[in-house]
Amino acid sequence: MVSTAPKSTDKLVDQEPTVALTVAWATVRFLANQYVEHDGERHKFFAGCLGIFGHGNVAGIGQALLQ
Repeated sequence: MVSTAPKSTDKLVDQEPTVALTVAWATVRFLANQYVEHDGERHKFFAGCLGIFGHGNVAGIGQALLQ
């Protein structure tokens, strides 16, 4: 059996650097990169967001959306 996995000494080419994000930032970045295609034209799936965020985990999403 032949292994196709790169060895630890092999350098990976064309690999993007790792970016550390909070869950909120990752969610906002993911949603901002979603597109739909209708009649051959691409449109952003999420043009914006409205929310009233309280305490807890959603506070990070509010900050990520603001920035």
